[in-house]
Amino acid sequence: MRLFQASGAFHYDLVEIDRARLTDLDLGQIGQYFTRHSINFFEESEAERLRLMFYSDILGERQRPTLSGLLLFGMAPERLLPQSGVSFAHFAGSKITADLVDKKTIGGALPQQVEGTLAAIKINLLTPSTIIGAKRIDTPPYPDRVLREWSARKRQSSDAACSFWNRARNST
Repeated sequence: MRLFQASGAFHYDLVEIDRARLTDLDLGQIGQYFTRHSINFFEESEAERLRLMFYSDILGERQRPTLSGLLLFGMAPERLLPQSGVSFAHFAGSKITADLVDKKTIGGALPQQVEGTLAAIKINLLTPSTIIGAKRIDTPPYPDRVLREWSARKRQSSDAACSFWNRARNST
């Protein structure tokens, strides 16, 4: 399968999810997506909206959401794709056998997963601060854009979380 994907002959993200229906998609988010591309989605006819979603790979030929359509615009993709969420775990040490400090399962469409992961990281990340006069000044160890980028790319490596937390712990 990976050879077919690597050759460009097969695109797994375009596979239609058999149990998924159009009602599993958040049409409001889809409308916002098209608005960013200067298309007023909700002023189009039903047939034109379906055509737009098909040619944007949100829907497949049978008018069922594709894997990518469901992951990007699904209201609860984890209901049909239980493996699609983010499992977040913060351990007290640098090994997975250390005491568990916090654990969250983050679901929803990919944009919500990125936001939820970012929030979980920020809550668990140590933030040094300095007192100047009567005011506390927090100095986050990483800018939000760095954490957001890491969160968005978290699926590239299963070891990413461990290496990130080790660097974060060692830098404070």
